[in-house]
Amino acid sequence: MPLNSGIGVETARRYLEYLRISYQAFLVQPYHTNLTSSLVKTPKLFWVDNGLLRHLSDYGFILDSGQLYENYIASELLKFIRTNGLETKLTFYRTRSGMEIDFILETENGLIALEVKNRDIVTTSDFSSLRRLAESSGKSWIGGLVVYRGNKIQQISDNLWAVPSCRLFADED
Repeated sequence: MPLNSGIGVETARRYLEYLRISYQAFLVQPYHTNLTSSLVKTPKLFWVDNGLLRHLSDYGFILDSGQLYENYIASELLKFIRTNGLETKLTFYRTRSGMEIDFILETENGLIALEVKNRDIVTTSDFSSLRRLAESSGKSWIGGLVVYRGNKIQQISDNLWAVPSCRLFADED
């Protein structure tokens, strides 16, 4: 059941805008190309600072939350894109029928999709949405990653990989 904050819609929008312009939170818009079916078009809200998110949501030091882990990956993706000055759009994909891709990086060369799993291992089913998106997107597909808590980079197929979050943004000079 949704919680009622007791404030009006316009007030909530104004507060959200304050959080956005002060670099506390950001919205990830849905990928707008209809590849498979009816899309969910509501943006997802993420916090730049996971510590602040944990404090405000009473998670405290609980690190075993999939939502916190997804928020961490989202904030690191945004920082990586902006810091490196990339012409890349960060989006997500969700259909009304339940297919979801946590993040899609829309680059000038095509799409890179990321699924985030708050686990130490990956399974073949973790790649099912990525495979469906690869089939639907055709030539615009570059590849897909399942980002997880493990420690081993694994190539699943030509363009599907399992990558630990600790290695995702690592600089290998």
